[in-house]
This record gives sequence, structure tokens and C-alpha cells, in this order.
Amino acid sequence: MGKILKKSFISVSLAIIIVLSLTFSAFGANFEHIAEELRDLGLFRGTAAGFDLEREPTRAEAVVMMIRFLGLEEAAQRSNATHPFTDVPAWADNYIAYAYQRGLTTGATATEFRPNGICSAQMFVTFILRALGYDDSAGDFTFANAIAFAKDVGIIDGFLAEGRFLRDDMVTVSFLALNAAPRGGGYSSLLERLVSDGAVTAGAAAPLLARFALFEEIVRIENSLADKTRFTADVAMAVNMGLLGSVSARGEVSVIVDDDDVVAEIDMRTRVLNEERVIQSFVSGGYLYTQSEGERTKVRLDAELSDINMEGLLGFSAMDGFALNASYFVTDATRTTQGGRTVFTRYFADSFMNTAMDMVMTIVGVVGLDMPELGFLGGADISISNVRLRYYTDAGGNLVRLATSMRMAVPAGILTITAPLSLEIEILAVGDDVTVTLPDNLGDFVLRD
Repeated sequence: MGKILKKSFISVSLAIIIVLSLTFSAFGANFEHIAEELRDLGLFRGTAAGFDLEREPTRAEAVVMMIRFLGLEEAAQRSNATHPFTDVPAWADNYIAYAYQRGLTTGATATEFRPNGICSAQMFVTFILRALGYDDSAGDFTFANAIAFAKDVGIIDGFLAEGRFLRDDMVTVSFLALNAAPRGGGYSSLLERLVSDGAVTAGAAAPLLARFALFEEIVRIENSLADKTRFTADVAMAVNMGLLGSVSARGEVSVIVDDDDVVAEIDMRTRVLNEERVIQSFVSGGYLYTQSEGERTKVRLDAELSDINMEGLLGFSAMDGFALNASYFVTDATRTTQGGRTVFTRYFADSFMNTAMDMVMTIVGVVGLDMPELGFLGGADISISNVRLRYYTDAGGNLVRLATSMRMAVPAGILTITAPLSLEIEILAVGDDVTVTLPDNLGDFVLRD
């Protein structure tokens, strides 16, 4: 088992580094922590079955969710509003009538609401956009472009819009809407307006408003690097497997991006228990080349993996419209000082980060290691917890260091291996001082499937 563990852990650990540089895609994420936060604010209740997040919402449920989310439930219940729809059940009648009166919904047809129909992402963001003051009847947006418009507003992204739209996604879009500014000015966020309206108490809203402010500071730091297409960084990773020993990797990464190609040079020295290995990797022409212990292989990179830049290395999402840097899977954020540097820390939700293991296993081969023993981990219930990401900025506000840590627990027969993992990236240089040297023998590398 020792040989299997050594190869599997080093491969998975290196793959996690790659995962941090990629956009998440739909792997069935769980946003229960968001539902709990909305519940604590008094903006979400769930159903008799609990939050019931893993099924698609009906159109009637979506309207009730929106009315409750906006703090308008009591007003809806007291209202004498009417609607023209003949198919609305009694339990939803007041909600739908009130939403119709306020222009938040128009129904499926002139006389049908179709309350049991599935509410899509497109439908729900249309509701929320109207609640934020955007008027599709006045040309602010159209139903056809509601998703694209909602991405610009910051209440949805490609992750949430892809695939089946679940109640899980519905509460997350609602959460993101809390930080969106209502149209017409007056408030910097919907949450501020809800506090002003008395729908949420100032004390309950204060921690989330502070967290949103920290998120936006982090986004500004990340955006300042968006145009950095030449950089060199020192990368160090370590995994402690307790009695089984440790795994570590350290090396230097240099990347140059231009209009025609991405080229990169990666020199990495790994230690698995007491065995050392030197791995050299290069990126050029859409291929990842790897040489180690006399073996030279290459793999074709798809468009996503070959889109390498400073943001990619440091774990920033390149997804179109990624809302507030994916703040919905971050449970907290802090700002401290350390050795003359400002440190921003984000704490990630365990329930969401565990879904990342699916993606780890799908791209683990990209690290350039032959791993026939992956079957050992393929069926394992790997869990991740205590994920933290720290940004270090200098006195000028420039990002100079990134560090992340997490804890993996991997069943291995009758044992469960607990493996704390840490990753540190120190930015050594950006701009014209960065160079990449490719070997002359790239043609000798053997293509792997």
C-alpha cells in the first residue's frame, strides 16, 4: 500500500494546486451554509422537509422566496392585491397577487401562472432583477438576455447558471443580490435597503456587510493583476500524512502570455517520504511537456487549462461574470497585519469545497505523472475541511504572496489518513524581467492520451 499512497498523494496534492488555478464547474455543489445565513437574517425558511435544496424550485416557490427575501411577506399577506391567473393555489395566492401588483412577475400567459412549473435560472434572475429596480418592460433588459444582464449586475455567474437550477442555486442568487446595488441609487447594496426598510435588523446585517466590504477589497487586489502577463513565482507545497510520512514540492514557475501563445517553465523538486524527484515542465503551443527521471511526455491542454496568466496561477476565476469572486462559497473574511504586510484571509465552506474533489480526480493526470493506482482514490470518500486562502499585500497594496491551507481525510482500508496541506506562492517578478527558456528537444516528448 505504501507505493500506492506515495504516488496517489503526491498526484492529488499537485492536482489540488492546479484546481486552485481553475474555474469551478458544475459538480453538484452544496450551499447549505448560504441557506443558513439567509435564515438567520429572516429571509429564508425552507419547507417542511427542511431547506430541500437539492430539487428544482417551482415557479410559485420562487415567487414566495422572492417576496420573503425582500422582507415583504407581511405586506403580501395583508394586501388586497389581485391577479388574473386562474391556476394559482390558495397558499400562494397572496404572494403571487402582491408580486404581480408590484410588477415583479407577469405570469406565463395572460391567464396562467403555471405555479407548478419549474423555475429556471433565467426566470429567477428576472424576478430578482425586477426586485432590484430593473424594468424589462422599459427596456432595461429582456427575458432573453436576463442571464447575461444578471452576470453584469453580479447576481449570477456561469457556475450557477449551468445545468439544473436547484433551490440550492436559488438561495445563492438571492445571497449575491444582497450585495447588488438597487437601481436608482440611494443604497450601495440591497441589504442596506432591507435594513432601512426594517426587513433585516442592523445588528444581523453588520457582519455580512463587513464581509462584503472585505470581499470587494480582495477583488480589487485581484483585478490589479489582470493585465500581468509575465510573472515568476516561487511555489512551495507540503502534505503531512502523519505516521506515513510527508510529501512536499518546491520550485519556480515562470509564465509569459502573448496574443499567439502561452509559454511557461516549471522547475519542481518533490519529496515523497524519503524519495526525491526532480520534475521539469514546460507549456508551449497548447501542450504541457513533462520530463522526470529520463521520461519525457506531453499532453494536450484544453482551452481552459492553457489559459494561464497571473490570475490563473493565484487561484482567481476567469469565468465570465463570476459573481463577487465566488463569495458564496466563502463563510468569512478577515483583514490583519503581519510583518508590515496586510493579510486578507478567506475561509471556505467545507460543504462546497468537498465537491472540488470531483474536479481534482478529473484533471489529476494533467500534473504529468503516470498514475495507474488512481483506482485506490477513485472510490474513496475524500473530504476536505478548514480551507483558508490568504493574500499578502505590501505597503502599496500590491499582492506579493498567496498562501492556502486545507485538511484532507482519505479512507485507506481500515485507516483514515488525515493530511494537512499547505501551499505558498511568492511573487518574485513581473513584467519584462521575466524570461522563459524552452528546451531544444520538445520534439522528443511522447504524446500521452
